[in-house]
Amino acid sequence: MKSGSTNNLLHKAALVAVPTFMLLVGPLLAANKNNVSVSATVLNKSGCFFVGATTALAFGNIDPSLNTNATATANLTVQCKGNAGTTNFLINRNSGQNASGATLRMQNTAALGNFLPYTINLNGPTGPIWAGGGIVSSAPIAYNTNVIFVLGANVTPANYQPAVAGPYSDSVILTITP
Repeated sequence: MKSGSTNNLLHKAALVAVPTFMLLVGPLLAANKNNVSVSATVLNKSGCFFVGATTALAFGNIDPSLNTNATATANLTVQCKGNAGTTNFLINRNSGQNASGATLRMQNTAALGNFLPYTINLNGPTGPIWAGGGIVSSAPIAYNTNVIFVLGANVTPANYQPAVAGPYSDSVILTITP
């Protein structure tokens, strides 16, 4: 074979080998990419929140031989953030899981279908915010300060004396705005 043909043959082989090599190795040499998702939520300059995620109102054992209201209380801490001295806020409550109309009721968890009516109220540092059937409150609160409210509930003898014995429960959701 002549040296010119050998060079020509090597040149042709290189022309085939280089593109094949690039097809096989090219993706490995390509830049690695990462898609970054960027998001933000701009909050209201003034916002109130509950300090703590859950609050329990526990009546404990209710003795049907008594003739006084059964009561339960719990502290509910609220804090508002912002720049002004005070702000107004709203606390709403839903009707719980077992309400009948406007009447809040706990359900007997051992004997389903049996209910125990109760009332719930909220008292702030200056007195009642809402009571009984009320579902909305508004009160001024100082910014950047924890304020303690007393959440209370009552069951009357007329409701617990004829009740079927057993454990009762309900879940009420409170919502605060702004």
